[in-house]
Amino acid sequence: MRSTVIHDILSKGRFSWIYLIIFIIKLTFYSSAYAQPQGKQMPDRDTRAWKPFLVDLKINQQDSGSAFVWQHENGKDWLLPVDLLQRSRVRIPLTVPLVIRESINYVSTASLGKVGTNFSEENQILRIDLASNAFEASSIKVPIHSLAGTPSMAAGTVINYDLSFTSGVGRSTEFFSTEFSTGIGTGVFVASQAYRHDEQNDRFIRLDTNYTLDQPDKLATFRLGDAISRPATTLGRAVRFAGIQYGSNFRVQPGLITAPLASLSGQAAVPSMVDLYINNVLQSSQAVPPGPFSITTPPMIAGDGEIVMKIRDISGREELISGRFYSTPYLLSPGLSEFSFEVGTLRKNYGLPEDIYSSVFSSASYRRGITEKFTAEIGAQGTTDGTKNILLSGIRTVPSIGLFNLAVGVSNSDSGPGSQFAAGFERRSGPMSVSFRTEHANDKFQQTGVVTNLVMRRLDNAFWNYRFDGLGNLGLSYTQYQRATTPATQVFGFSFSTLRSWWGSVVISAYQTEGPEKNYSIGLFWIIPTNRDISASLLHSAAQGSAPATVLQAQKSPPYGEGIGWRLQAAINAAQQASVSWLHFQIIE
Repeated sequence: MRSTVIHDILSKGRFSWIYLIIFIIKLTFYSSAYAQPQGKQMPDRDTRAWKPFLVDLKINQQDSGSAFVWQHENGKDWLLPVDLLQRSRVRIPLTVPLVIRESINYVSTASLGKVGTNFSEENQILRIDLASNAFEASSIKVPIHSLAGTPSMAAGTVINYDLSFTSGVGRSTEFFSTEFSTGIGTGVFVASQAYRHDEQNDRFIRLDTNYTLDQPDKLATFRLGDAISRPATTLGRAVRFAGIQYGSNFRVQPGLITAPLASLSGQAAVPSMVDLYINNVLQSSQAVPPGPFSITTPPMIAGDGEIVMKIRDISGREELISGRFYSTPYLLSPGLSEFSFEVGTLRKNYGLPEDIYSSVFSSASYRRGITEKFTAEIGAQGTTDGTKNILLSGIRTVPSIGLFNLAVGVSNSDSGPGSQFAAGFERRSGPMSVSFRTEHANDKFQQTGVVTNLVMRRLDNAFWNYRFDGLGNLGLSYTQYQRATTPATQVFGFSFSTLRSWWGSVVISAYQTEGPEKNYSIGLFWIIPTNRDISASLLHSAAQGSAPATVLQAQKSPPYGEGIGWRLQAAINAAQQASVSWLHFQIIE
C-alpha cells in the first residue's frame, strides 16, 4: 500500500525529494500517534478510487495545519483525519463510520452533513466549509474579579475608643466606649464595653466578647462567644446569643460574585468578533471560533435589563442577538449554597443593666441556588423552653417582569401551633422601581427570641420611585403594621431629592402616621457642596399632644481618619445644641 502511495506521489513530477521526506515524516507521525481504533475498514476494491494528498487544511477559514488526506475520484468527497478534526473542534457524530487508512482513523466529508470543499492543486490548500452547528460549543466569560488567596496573618492589637461629653441645663452626661481587638493564631479576639454616667446612672456595660476565625478558602467564618443569628428567610428574626456560630461568609472573598450571571448564546460560521452590550453599554469584545458559543458576564445593574451580542465576521457582516435578564443580589448562582449553624444561650436586654443570658438556643439555615432564576431557603430555630420555628421560602425572577418571593413559617409554643406567610414582588426597570410585600400571622404564631407582645401579626408595604432625568428622584411609600397587642398603624411617606449641582442638593421628605398616635413630620435637607463637607437641614415636625417643633441644624463631619467636626442646632420648641467631635487614632506596635 505504502509503495503505491509513494509511486503515485513521484509520478506527479511536481514533488521534490524534500517533499517526499516531509511526507514520510508525516506518515510516520500519524502511524505512531493513533492506537488501533474500532472503525470500518475500506474495502480493497475502493483503494484505487482515492488519491492521497499532503495539504494545508483550512476549516471555515481557520488554519488547521498540514494534513494527509484522500480525495475520491469524483473530486467531491474527501477523507479527513479524525484527530485533526477534533483539534479543530469539529463535532463528529457517534454514528459516523470510521475509515482506517494506513492505520489512521478518517471520516468522510459526506458523513458530516452539508460541506463545501475547494482544493487548490497548485498551492496544495484544501478549504472545508462546515455548518456552524458542526462544531463543539465554546463558552466565553467576561473577565471578572478572581478569588483572592488566603491572606498572610500578622500579630497585632487595635484599640478603638469613643469619648463624649454632653452638658445642658440641669443635666450632663459622660459616655466612654472601647473595643479591644488582638490577633490570636489565625483569628481575632474582640472585646467591647462602655461606661455611662449621668444624673441617674453610673454603670459599666459589657457589650460583645468573641473570638472570630475567617476561612477564605472555605468561604466560611467560625465565631465563639457573643454573636447575632442569621435566619434563613425574610420571615426569620435575628436574635443575640452567646455560643458557637459557623456559617458561610462570602465577604471574606470580596471578588466573589454570588448572583447568577447574565448569559446569551449564538453561532458563528467563521472566526468572528463578539461585542457584548448591557443596556446599550459596551462591556467587552471577544474573538470566538466557528461554531456555537455562549458568553456570560456579571450584570452591571440591579433589576431588569437587556443583554445584546453583536457578532461581526471577517467579511464585515453583522448579526444581533438579544435577551433579557433580571439581576438581584437575593439570588444565588446555580449550585452555590449558603448556610449557618448556631447553638448557645439567648441574650436579653443587650446594652442594659438587666442584660442576662436565658434559655438554650439553636438555629440552622440553608440557602441554595437551584437555577439561574430560582433560589430556595429553609431554616429552623428554637429554644429548650420556648418557641420552635420552621421557615421555608423561595425567590423567583421572571425577566421583563420582576422578582417574586413567597415564604411560609410554622411555630410550636405553649399557645399551640401557629402559622405565618409572606408574599412579595419587586421590579426595577430603567428609571422606575416598585415593590409590594405583605406578611400575615395568626394569633398563635410565635417567633423564637421575640417577646410575645412584639410579634408582628401583619405587615404591608408598598414603595414606588421614579428617576427624572436631569431633575431628581420622587418616592412614595405606604406601610401598615400591627403587633400582637397593639392596633394597626399606617405610615404614608413622600420624598424628593434633587441631583447634585453647583448649589448643592436638596432632599424633601414628609411622613404622616395614622393609628393610636397621630403625628407628621416635614423635612428639608440641604447639602452644601464645599470642600469642608458642610451640610444644613431644616426639620419641622408635630406629634399628637405636643407643640410643633422646628429645628435648624448645620454640621461638618470629621474627615476620614483624623480631624475635627462640629454641629450647631437652633430650634423652636426643641433643644439648642452645640457639639464638637474629634477623631484620632494611634498605631500600637
